[in-house]
Amino acid sequence: MVAEPIGVIEPDAQLSQAALRAHGIVADAVREAPETQDASGTVHIERLEVPRPVARLLIRILDDLSQGHAVAVHTIASGEEEVSTSQAARILGMSRPTLIDLLEKGAIPFRRVGTHRRVPTLDLLAYKARMGQGAMPSRAEKLRALEESADYTDRLGLGY
Repeated sequence: MVAEPIGVIEPDAQLSQAALRAHGIVADAVREAPETQDASGTVHIERLEVPRPVARLLIRILDDLSQGHAVAVHTIASGEEEVSTSQAARILGMSRPTLIDLLEKGAIPFRRVGTHRRVPTLDLLAYKARMGQGAMPSRAEKLRALEESADYTDRLGLGY
């Protein structure tokens, strides 16, 4: 199974400031919300402005949760210069063997640490930008497209 790519947001000064404002609003809303017996209690946020890349990532998180999938968030700190091949594959939304092929063909630089490969984060993000994977369709969009394709095939009487 090919993994859905992780949304990566590289903040500039404007995005960082907007995120800081949004963080304050969300943190206040969480603090003011009454505690519930279970973790699924809701928090009401009257109006929240977030940068568009953050909103897209939030939609992705909510989409995954609504389908019963677990969600993990991994912060790529500025000091984290390398990632494992598993992390790199997840960021690119491909299988680890496919990533290894790309590494071995020289498409993305890497170094070996014993028998393990480490991928420089900046090179990985540059490859992701070159491949245009920042605008990957959501899982729901992919499913809709597949269903439309199957319907079209049925209408043509081609079967499968």
